[in-house]
Amino acid sequence: MTRRAPGRANESEPVIDIGAALDLLAAAVEQQGVDFVYRPKWMDERTYLIHRYANRGAPDCIVGQALALANLDVRELAVISDGGVRELYLEGKLPVALTLGAMAVFDAAERSQDRGCRLGDVLAHATAAAVKFLDLLPDSAFTTAKHGVDGVSPRSA
Repeated sequence: MTRRAPGRANESEPVIDIGAALDLLAAAVEQQGVDFVYRPKWMDERTYLIHRYANRGAPDCIVGQALALANLDVRELAVISDGGVRELYLEGKLPVALTLGAMAVFDAAERSQDRGCRLGDVLAHATAAAVKFLDLLPDSAFTTAKHGVDGVSPRSA
């Protein structure tokens, strides 16, 4: 399942899939450093978390940084603040198309980050979420009707 933001009907628009989401997160972690800890903005004495994908003209949280690395304009990221990636995905308010697997990976990263984890651990949690997500799929999801993975027929493997 791929979710598009309103006004993004171009079918040739790139879609961030589960593998690209992990690659983008890994690149963002490499830029910030594995020991970096993001400090989320809390309102009302730590009862309401504000998600900031961009702040002061620059990507802010780990998902914002990953999306900026996917060439999303920081202005697009700035207008989606205050909603978790899962909610934004479900409401179709993300400025990019994501597969369900990519959303699960970004959601795991965001939740881990918001708990105060080091970015190295954030990436590990996102990777674990990807593994769990992929484990839900049958093996047939990774092969085509005529050819298996890497063009090898499932019967000849």
